[in-house]
Amino acid sequence: MSRARLILILWLVGLLFPLAWLGKYSAVYRQVFNAVFGFEWVHVLMHLALFAGFAILLILAFKLPVNRRALVFALAAILFFGVLQETLQFISQSGYSLQLLAFGGPVFDLGIDLTGGWLGWVALSRVQKNKIRIKSWYNPHR
Repeated sequence: MSRARLILILWLVGLLFPLAWLGKYSAVYRQVFNAVFGFEWVHVLMHLALFAGFAILLILAFKLPVNRRALVFALAAILFFGVLQETLQFISQSGYSLQLLAFGGPVFDLGIDLTGGWLGWVALSRVQKNKIRIKSWYNPHR
């Protein structure tokens, strides 16, 4: 298994694990969790970053060309794992509610997840274009 695929699997495990659930078992953890993630902007920023990273890792792990097909593939995977994450989050909070989980709801989170995936794809495509520009500028044989 390649290093990129191993990192992708570890990223997915971290992405899917319902961190808020641990608050059921520790009041201190719950206080820290709510202090850090209790703001909507932090919640949104974390979803953007997690799914941008997921899209980048997915494209790199499967060695996909950074094109529209890779974007569609990444967004489909994000939709699948985003729904799975929201489902696990819902199951893990049965009988327990955190203020964080009420913000925007699962449909809002999925929209943010997809936006994050698109941003990851855009970042990767910009990096790829800049590498091509640098190589063509630096190539002494041209």
